[in-house]
Amino acid sequence: MNTDHLQYVLAVARYRSINQAAEALHLHRPYLSRVVSGIEKQLGLVLFERLPKGVELTPEGVYALERIQEALAILDELTTHFAPSEACRLRCHDQLSLYCPTKMRPRSQLIQIMERYRQQFPNVSLKVTEKPQAELMACLSGCQDALAIVVHSTQIARLDWPLPEQLRFIPIRQLPVVALAAADSPLAQQYQSISLTSLNKQNLVLVDAGDGQPPLFYELLSSYGTPKIAHVVSGNMPLFYELLQSGRYVSLGIASLLHQDGLRQIPLREQITATVGLMFDPAVLDHFPAKELADIILEQFDREPMIIPKGEKR
Repeated sequence: MNTDHLQYVLAVARYRSINQAAEALHLHRPYLSRVVSGIEKQLGLVLFERLPKGVELTPEGVYALERIQEALAILDELTTHFAPSEACRLRCHDQLSLYCPTKMRPRSQLIQIMERYRQQFPNVSLKVTEKPQAELMACLSGCQDALAIVVHSTQIARLDWPLPEQLRFIPIRQLPVVALAAADSPLAQQYQSISLTSLNKQNLVLVDAGDGQPPLFYELLSSYGTPKIAHVVSGNMPLFYELLQSGRYVSLGIASLLHQDGLRQIPLREQITATVGLMFDPAVLDHFPAKELADIILEQFDREPMIIPKGEKR
């Protein structure tokens, strides 16, 4: 049992459903069910009554929930009180890796994350590397000095990869998929929002990740008709942006994750979204500099920093 598991229990109580809590936490439903059952076994009581359409707290569960909330508040206070000193940070001479998806990276946030981390840990080398998402799981599993910013979506085939149970995924921000066009193009002037059917009739330019798979968004566009693809760009993002800025082509992108200059983002009527998240092996929490990097990333994206579970080392 750790603080992650206790937070999961709070989520199940809040949603009154293991299924809905698992979806909100981006966890496999069987895994969350095992966590809850494991906590009940450790405590020797039943927290939730399982019902056909959800769960309800038992009287013992109501009491336990209050104690869990108090325990988490105390741990938060202790973490703040015993924050590492400046001398402790200066003694760290580690090397950390931060991975982000190829061709899809929040540039401004990454720069700010790197600068903030450099100020706090001037002697720690932070290496930022682009990798295809399919390779990230192998890079992170069992690794205490690496984290990854990833993009996940159940609506986009290329981004609908299984979230592994052995790694933790913390959703950071949910962003819509938008059409990208030159700010002064006729398309940008004509549409306040656009459907994928209408977009398919335009001259499209798509990005190929170079992994032998169809370009990102190709299957999504194909499900709304035959896309009119004029160009596929591989490994040359400046060319991709130049084509868009020329005003003769349009594309799809994830809001705020792509370059903005000279472009306009046109909302899609289909409301397709992707989730930016932080992924790491839970062993990262045992490694103080890596845990601090995770907190900086979450804070940069306006998320609450993590609490180190009782008994774990900084």
